[in-house]
Amino acid sequence: MNIQIGTFAELSAIVAPLREAVFFEEQGIPRAAIDEWYNENETTCAVFKGDTLVATTRLTETDGVVTLGQVATLKSQRGKGYGKIAVDALFDFAKERGISEIIVHAQKQAEGFYQKVGFVAVGEPYYEGEFELVDMRVKPIS
Repeated sequence: MNIQIGTFAELSAIVAPLREAVFFEEQGIPRAAIDEWYNENETTCAVFKGDTLVATTRLTETDGVVTLGQVATLKSQRGKGYGKIAVDALFDFAKERGISEIIVHAQKQAEGFYQKVGFVAVGEPYYEGEFELVDMRVKPIS
């Protein structure tokens, strides 16, 4: 297994197809939302099994708030821990930089995954379009 962490510019060609497959094709998120999905200032993590990208996620920072997002795992590789590996890699990255709290706007259906990697729900679920979300945070990063 190989883990790469870099900027979106460095890893976009690698991670974009997996993001699109998971979020646009499988989940039906409108492609018009693409401007929100690609952030040139993000820190991107890519997890490889051999030469195959199996998972990706990212961290973004806006006004001092660090947000985890776009955890995506190749459909055939789900349930094997690759998503957690990607999240843990970015937790390590954040910890090295003195970041002590990360939030995620999780799809309600993925709340269990985020709980397993250390997030706790804050507030009530809400809808963004047709998707039910729940805000979660992890603090401190361990």
